[in-house]
Amino acid sequence: GTAKRRSDMKLTFKYLDIKGLGEPIRLALTVGGLPFEDVRLSYDDVVALKGVAGDLTKHNGSPFGQVPVLEIDGRPFGQSGALLRWVGRECGLYPSGMKQLRVDMVEDTLADVRRVMAPNWYKNAMARKPKDGSLPRSTMLSEQQVSSVRWMVQEEYLPERMWQIERLLMEEEDPDANGWFVCGKELSIADLSLYVMMEGLLGICPKANTYCKGISAEKALMHCPRLVRLIKEVAKHPKIAAWNEEKWGEHYDKGFGGVTADLHFQKLGLNLRPKPKTEPKKQAEPVNPLKFLLLVALYVVFMILVVQFILPGRTGGYNMPKAGQARRSTLGGGEL
Repeated sequence: GTAKRRSDMKLTFKYLDIKGLGEPIRLALTVGGLPFEDVRLSYDDVVALKGVAGDLTKHNGSPFGQVPVLEIDGRPFGQSGALLRWVGRECGLYPSGMKQLRVDMVEDTLADVRRVMAPNWYKNAMARKPKDGSLPRSTMLSEQQVSSVRWMVQEEYLPERMWQIERLLMEEEDPDANGWFVCGKELSIADLSLYVMMEGLLGICPKANTYCKGISAEKALMHCPRLVRLIKEVAKHPKIAAWNEEKWGEHYDKGFGGVTADLHFQKLGLNLRPKPKTEPKKQAEPVNPLKFLLLVALYVVFMILVVQFILPGRTGGYNMPKAGQARRSTLGGGEL
């Protein structure tokens, strides 16, 4: 039969009451004008979606035991990346050809960033178990290890990844005329994903979109004026600004410009500067107390060995008689 028209599809989107991985999909549906039911779930609701007790052949509303889930005419589909691309294609936000490659490059780069953030989300070297959503105890991370992950993401991974995206945006010689988005004037799902992640890491809407606690994007965006402009342009999109006001308005800090965050971006813009041509001197990584104590202990042991064995051997020993004493002893021995 003929393909069903977009307006005839009944769409239900299920996700937690946060922005996270689900918000780019909500925004794509909103910008594209696809009506959908926006269902906000609790963590208990998510667990209930995983499976049917006593029957491993069935799930209870989530094909992969995770959210987000998009129901299309009652049939559930999962995996955030797949859902975002499908919605983007339906809404004209996922282009074809070379532009699709640009969008996919950015999306895959953001997926790389999320992977290195995962230990901070879960305080674990592994993600949640796909069967029941629990975290394995054997791979839990200490606070020191989690702190080291945060430092590495904020100081190394995030700045370099955002600079790589900035370089991609710099390929457009005249963004004022041709547009600030990943594909010029055409808004795409990549712009929505960038906006949601950076808004969360800048703390613009902290109650709804922390994204990754303990990690800030301010250093990462320090040399990325085009990326900052892209985020501002997305925030000012009429449909996105209206969505934010309706769904999240109470969570935005009015002192920083509300849903468009104008004053926040103005403050951030004061610190933006060109990327230096030479690599800046890297900051030292945080010291691990256990490693420090081990090094001190090894040093002490080494000094003891030097004092006890090496120095005595070079000086002839600590109990060697003085030269005069040795001569008299020798003479006395001869007289006997």
